[in-house]
Amino acid sequence: MYLPESFNPFHRVVPEDSPFYDNPNDLKFQGPEQHFFRRLFRGVVRAATNVLTLGASRRAEKKAKRATQEAIAEANRARAEYNRVASEINTNIANRQAQAKAEKAKQDKLVGESTARRRAAEANLKNVTESGKRNVAYATKLRESTISKLQQEKQAKAAADIKKAQSVKKTGASAPGIGTTIVKGPGDVGGTGKAGSARGKTKGVKDKAGKLLIG
Repeated sequence: MYLPESFNPFHRVVPEDSPFYDNPNDLKFQGPEQHFFRRLFRGVVRAATNVLTLGASRRAEKKAKRATQEAIAEANRARAEYNRVASEINTNIANRQAQAKAEKAKQDKLVGESTARRRAAEANLKNVTESGKRNVAYATKLRESTISKLQQEKQAKAAADIKKAQSVKKTGASAPGIGTTIVKGPGDVGGTGKAGSARGKTKGVKDKAGKLLIG
């Protein structure tokens, strides 16, 4: 579109001193200039709006993309941190489980050894008790047997002594001996030297009249 050299876009249609002039900043145009300027102005405004909108859109897109990348990086960092912490926790749990298992095995071993020692002590105590009972029973039986044997020996000895005493008493009066030998001697002695001539006045221990008991 051709514009004359005398075209002035700021030409005012209504003079300022006109009673119809309201706003000095309101530019009004006339004729083809008015149509051209409106089209140009609208095109410029539309282009500026598009540029601004496109710029804003691109800035928003870049901002959103940057935010997305930052979110992805943060998520990756959080995931890596989680994996690290989870690995440490799992390792710690595994170590504690292994330690607990080893401690349990140690305690089980100690309990087993203690149980074995207790059973051995109980068996030893039982054996000692039974052996003690047997020893006591044997000692009691031996004591009773010894007492019985001593009593039997004492009774046998007493019976033998009684029997011996009775035997001596029975055989002492008839058996000839020194104490019972009768010798006759002169008149003042008490005999003639022959048997049966003893006198009743012979001095000594006598068990019967006319008989002297010696030894």
